[in-house]
This record gives sequence, C-alpha cells and structure tokens, in this order.
Amino acid sequence: MRLAILLVSLLPLISVAQQPQASISKKEVEVGGRVDLIYRIELDKNDRFEFKAKNGIFPAKLTSTNASLKTSNFDDIEITLFEDSMIQQGNKKIWMGVFELTPWDSGLVVLEGQRFLVNDSTFDFPSVYLQCNLIPHVKGQEIYDIKEHFAKTPEKQSWIIFFLKYISWWLLPIVGYLIYRFINAKKHSKLVKPEMELSLKAKTLLAIDALEKAELWRKNQLKEHFVEASYILRSYLTARYNLSLLDKTTNETRLLLTQNGLKKEIVDTILRLLSHADMVKFAASEPTEELIQKSLFLLRQTIVETSPIEFEYAE
Repeated sequence: MRLAILLVSLLPLISVAQQPQASISKKEVEVGGRVDLIYRIELDKNDRFEFKAKNGIFPAKLTSTNASLKTSNFDDIEITLFEDSMIQQGNKKIWMGVFELTPWDSGLVVLEGQRFLVNDSTFDFPSVYLQCNLIPHVKGQEIYDIKEHFAKTPEKQSWIIFFLKYISWWLLPIVGYLIYRFINAKKHSKLVKPEMELSLKAKTLLAIDALEKAELWRKNQLKEHFVEASYILRSYLTARYNLSLLDKTTNETRLLLTQNGLKKEIVDTILRLLSHADMVKFAASEPTEELIQKSLFLLRQTIVETSPIEFEYAE
C-alpha cells in the first residue's frame, strides 16, 4: 500500500528521470523511528533489470560534520520492510523500490548506494545522508524505574576486613610515602611536548596520498578509485563548509559553493572532479592514467586553496 501511494504521488517526477535516483522520506529520524529509502529508475521497455534487495542490516557508514574524516561501518540500521514495483509507460518502464529502515543508534550516517543490473551492465544507486538522533528526554519524566531488592548474607569476616584491622595500620604509611615520592618525581620530570591534532587539510591530504598509493586503477578497480576520490572531496566539503552535495544538482552545487565564498575557478574545478567521478561510476568511462594523475593533482590543489593558512607549533 505504501509503495502504491508513493508511485502515484511521484509519477509526474518519475516520467522525466534518466539516472538512477535515491531519496529519503525525511533527512532526520529518531532512534527507533521509521524512515523510507526510495530507489527509482527509468528504463527502456526491453531492458532487463535485476535488483537483489538486502535484508537484515542496511549497509551504512558512520561519518560526522566536524573535522574528522574517519569513517566506520554503522551496523545499527535495520531493514524492516522492502517493496518494489514496475510500471509500464509507452516505450518506457519505471522501477521503484522502497526500504523501510529503523536506526538503533545515533549519528550522521551515509546509506550506501545498492548495486543493480541493467542488461549486462552493473550500476549503483547514489548514496544518501541520514541524521539519526537520540529521543529527547522530557524533564521530570523518569526513563525507567528500578526496584532494588537486597538479600541478607551470612556475617562472615572477609579478608578485606582482616586486612584493614590488622595489617593496614603499618602498611598504609609505607604506601603513602611511596606515592609521595612518585608525585614529587613527576613534578621534576621533563615536560612532554603535547602532540598537535592533525588539521582537516592534513587529514584530507593524507587520505589522498593513501588512495594514490593503493593504485586501485591498476588492480581493475577503476570505479572504486573514483568512488573513494569523490567521497574524500565530498567529506572535505561537508566538514569545511557544512554542505551535503549528494542530493544536489550541478547548478545547486555551484550556487552553494559560490555562496560560501569560493572563487569561480575553484568551483569549476570541484564540479569537474565530481562530474568526472560520476562519468566513471555511471557511464563506465575509462580515463587514462595521465588523466587519473591529473585529477589527483587537482584534488590536492583544491584542498590546499580552500584551507586556511596553518602555522607551525612553537613553544
């Protein structure tokens, strides 16, 4: 029933869709709540389409909007329901699938795009951001009530009581003296220079270095290379400017970047890098190694030009 309602309400939009699309019913959801992840794609009438829906836990990555670029698997989004349907429209047909998801932990997560098959080609639906929030506590309302019960135990003198009565009176002064010597020695020890936390710029450049060192394009993993490069750039822009570009058009992306004070040349470079990555992911483009190295250079240059000036630590 839910899928039928979605199909009717989105039919005017579906008729113009060309690329695989992914959207969610709401961008924020409370832990234990429900949210719908909607996949849709327009196909030719004779296209062969295959999609194997996952069950159990939906694949997701935990990320953040702060300066950290580290991600980890987020195994707390349960798939409670999946429905799909195919609609014929003249020489076209529209496929739509809906996952009903329930998060059981909080955080900003990326719902990873799922793979599908059209004829003999493999593609991925776009990834989607989802903010999972804890249920706010209502003042004056107890979260739960604990009733404590105590059992009487036989009165038996333990070794702890024996120690406190007969041994501690002479042992504790010795322990106190040793603690005093230890604290006094620490005061005169050489101060250790605190380690500086890596900046967003440094973390991002390290991530690019690691990607280049992996040389995925030489291991028949060209698509994975550009997916990772696109993710590094999007994560950097999210952390630097608090932007989410996964569900934005090219014009919307250009406008958001320009509004954040980026120069036209830098905006053009960012859009070119994202567009190049999408061409490899969706159109099975195979760029040369020279073009791959150039894209890595432009990616580093973009990070440096959009980062504030950093100063070395001085005592």
